[in-house]
Amino acid sequence: MKKSTFVIIVIVLMLFSCQKIENKEVNNEINYGNLRGKMAFSNEKHKITIIDFDSKSFSEVTPKDNAIIWNGTVSLSPDGEKISYAGYSDGYQGYQIFTMSCKGGDFNQLTKSISGFTEHYTSPIWNYDGSKIYYLEAGLIIGGPVFSISPNGENNTKIVDYGLLDRVDISKNGEYLLMGFRDSNKGIYRYNIQKKSLEKLVSIDSSNYGYCPVFSPDESEIAYVLRHGINDSGNPPITLKS
Repeated sequence: MKKSTFVIIVIVLMLFSCQKIENKEVNNEINYGNLRGKMAFSNEKHKITIIDFDSKSFSEVTPKDNAIIWNGTVSLSPDGEKISYAGYSDGYQGYQIFTMSCKGGDFNQLTKSISGFTEHYTSPIWNYDGSKIYYLEAGLIIGGPVFSISPNGENNTKIVDYGLLDRVDISKNGEYLLMGFRDSNKGIYRYNIQKKSLEKLVSIDSSNYGYCPVFSPDESEIAYVLRHGINDSGNPPITLKS
């Protein structure tokens, strides 16, 4: 795999379809530009916005119980029929992973607190054929391992036991995980699931954090977020090529 990387803030576009709603005022405020495909994200109204760049339209759906959605944890399924997200509401005992219809409703809760205490599960991401959802068991501050689970809530399996805080990405063939470390092993890594081997792709200095890596569509490159401390500002990321 070519080890070229683009250091950018990532917006993942998914080429799928979702039900539209009519709202000309909001629709006119969206700068569709020359982008293609679709993207989904949570908004300040506790809803999920889905933008269709091809048809220059958008839709909004509401998560179960009007839950607060953990940042960056909305993911569209490959067939465009479902959304996965990490949400929090009264009685949840932490952030939990849900799926829902792209048209709204049809909720399915995939995770729950086993101990009876607060347990957080975040950062769901669908695999290429939609048969699995990968997510993190984490305390939001203290990182946790990566699991995979089927969209119906079965076959919950621990994939790797590293203490991670942000979303990972899975290769199309299911062989590799991309992940970012914030501890003494700072950097972006590729993990071979079958061989259980870890390869560093990007080294990051002590003044920055690298996280949320994703594969490019042809998997010849990766993109990831580079930032300074939690509330620090700094120069914008630069593009790096090897």
